[in-house]
Amino acid sequence: MSTTIAIASSTIGTWDKILAVIGNRNLIVVTIFSTVGLLLTILFTVYLRLRFPDLGALIEQYNQF
Repeated sequence: MSTTIAIASSTIGTWDKILAVIGNRNLIVVTIFSTVGLLLTILFTVYLRLRFPDLGALIEQYNQF
Protein backbone atom coordinates (compact mmCIF):
# COMPACT_ATOMS: atom_id res chain seq x y z
CA MET A 1 0.00 0.00 0.00
CA SER A 2 1.57 3.22 -1.17
CA THR A 3 0.99 6.47 0.65
CA THR A 4 1.48 9.69 -1.25
CA ILE A 5 1.66 13.09 0.32
CA ALA A 6 0.54 16.05 -1.70
CA ILE A 7 2.85 19.01 -1.44
CA ALA A 8 1.27 22.36 -2.15
CA SER A 9 3.52 24.68 -4.04
CA SER A 10 3.21 28.33 -3.23
CA THR A 11 2.86 30.43 -6.34
CA ILE A 12 2.18 33.63 -4.37
CA GLY A 13 5.07 36.04 -4.74
CA THR A 14 6.57 38.31 -2.14
CA TRP A 15 4.95 41.42 -3.60
CA ASP A 16 1.54 39.77 -3.49
CA LYS A 17 2.00 39.04 0.21
CA ILE A 18 3.12 42.62 0.90
CA LEU A 19 0.14 44.03 -0.98
CA ALA A 20 -2.18 41.72 0.95
CA VAL A 21 -0.83 43.00 4.26
CA ILE A 22 -1.01 46.65 3.19
CA GLY A 23 -4.53 46.17 1.86
CA ASN A 24 -5.77 44.83 5.20
CA ARG A 25 -8.55 47.09 6.48
CA ASN A 26 -7.63 46.65 10.13
CA LEU A 27 -4.07 47.78 9.47
CA ILE A 28 -5.31 50.86 7.62
CA VAL A 29 -7.70 51.82 10.44
CA VAL A 30 -5.07 51.36 13.15
CA THR A 31 -2.50 53.34 11.13
CA ILE A 32 -4.88 56.26 10.57
CA PHE A 33 -5.97 56.26 14.23
CA SER A 34 -2.36 56.25 15.44
CA THR A 35 -1.33 58.98 13.00
CA VAL A 36 -4.19 61.25 14.08
CA GLY A 37 -3.31 60.66 17.74
CA LEU A 38 0.35 61.45 17.13
CA LEU A 39 -0.49 64.64 15.23
CA LEU A 40 -2.88 65.79 17.97
CA THR A 41 -0.23 65.12 20.60
CA ILE A 42 2.37 67.12 18.69
CA LEU A 43 -0.01 70.02 18.04
CA PHE A 44 -1.17 70.09 21.67
CA THR A 45 2.43 70.07 22.89
CA VAL A 46 3.39 72.94 20.56
CA TYR A 47 0.29 74.88 21.61
CA LEU A 48 1.10 74.47 25.32
CA ARG A 49 4.73 75.40 24.79
CA LEU A 50 3.76 78.62 23.00
CA ARG A 51 1.01 79.46 25.48
CA PHE A 52 3.03 78.68 28.62
CA PRO A 53 6.75 79.12 27.90
CA ASP A 54 7.68 78.45 31.56
CA LEU A 55 5.61 75.30 31.86
CA GLY A 56 8.58 73.31 33.20
CA ALA A 57 9.13 75.82 36.01
CA LEU A 58 5.41 75.76 36.81
CA ILE A 59 5.40 71.95 37.07
CA GLU A 60 8.52 72.08 39.25
CA GLN A 61 6.80 74.51 41.65
CA TYR A 62 3.80 72.18 42.00
CA ASN A 63 6.07 69.18 42.63
CA GLN A 64 7.70 70.89 45.61
CA PHE A 65 4.54 70.49 47.70
